[in-house]
Amino acid sequence: MENNNYINDNRPERRKRKTKVNMEGNHEDSNANNSIEDAQDHRLWKFGTGRRQQLIAVVWNCTLCSSVSVFKNCTCCHGINAASIYDFTVKDIKGEDVSLEKYKGHVCLIVNVASKCGLTATNYKELAELHDKYHDSKGLRILAFPCNQFNGQEPGDSEEIMCFAMKHNANFELFEKIDVNGKSAHPLWKYLKEKQGGTLGDFIKWNFTKFIVDKNGQPVERHGPNVDPNKLVSSLEKYW
Repeated sequence: MENNNYINDNRPERRKRKTKVNMEGNHEDSNANNSIEDAQDHRLWKFGTGRRQQLIAVVWNCTLCSSVSVFKNCTCCHGINAASIYDFTVKDIKGEDVSLEKYKGHVCLIVNVASKCGLTATNYKELAELHDKYHDSKGLRILAFPCNQFNGQEPGDSEEIMCFAMKHNANFELFEKIDVNGKSAHPLWKYLKEKQGGTLGDFIKWNFTKFIVDKNGQPVERHGPNVDPNKLVSSLEKYW
């Protein structure tokens, strides 16, 4: 296996441009599509040695989710190819992969949480109440993603976050701590921000930003940290 990202063409030195071998063995301009490239390594699979080498495939190895594919269809590619949240796989608080396809047919409330924020007590209490009241009766699913990007207010590891949630009787679903802004933002959150922009910019402003996702996996509403969970009932009811 040869781990070259690019190969040079045979034009004179002064005219050479880096080009990328595509699946058909043709050359493509390396600047043609950079929107996906920054999230992935691309490696050439070849068979044989020397002039007898034959190109088998370009392997796209995503550096965010570690998936390997011969197609550029990884959902980590900034949500470019995602049709719904069901196209994403996330890690739960125990580090296990969870395909969001499991939430098909459910209204979801996706929120970034923190344990040491001034909004924590109210939000944890009311998110737990929403879960207990509507999980079985309406099929509501609450997906909570810890995030430490806002003044370092979620500093603990997964075990500490789980213990905190248990103390607050929070039975909703917790996932691995992630970033929600910047280049390291989780692809799901890039997708959510793309579909439901915010005031004064699409970036997440603070802890406890909330996205409502309908039964088809489409983000349909975004609510800021100042909106308490219990105030979302009238909005959630539109999608039940």
